Amino acid sequence: MSYIGLAIIAVSLGIIIVRFTPFIIFRDEKHIPEIVHYFTKLLPTAIIPMLIIYSLKETKILKYPYGIPEIISVISVILLQKLFSNSFISIIGSTIIYMILVQVIFK
Repeated sequence: MSYIGLAIIAVSLGIIIVRFTPFIIFRDEKHIPEIVHYFTKLLPTAIIPMLIIYSLKETKILKYPYGIPEIISVISVILLQKLFSNSFISIIGSTIIYMILVQVIFK
């Protein structure tokens, strides 16, 4: 077996272990520590601003298209989230809007 195949197997096993360990440790919901409950409420709201900053860090506002597709996409995320209150629709919808803007309108 090649090194690439071994690497794929090793990474796959690592991901499986990391993904299933919490379910094995916290089988009974009564015994989940308070810190875990705290982080489940805190982390989603902390991750979103980090993702926004990361996705906009390469935007060149002094060169065509001047960040217009990014601004429209951010506004579309906000509007879709307000309208549907569904993260999946917001992410997929704004990604489609961004792709259309970048590949069709602002070539």
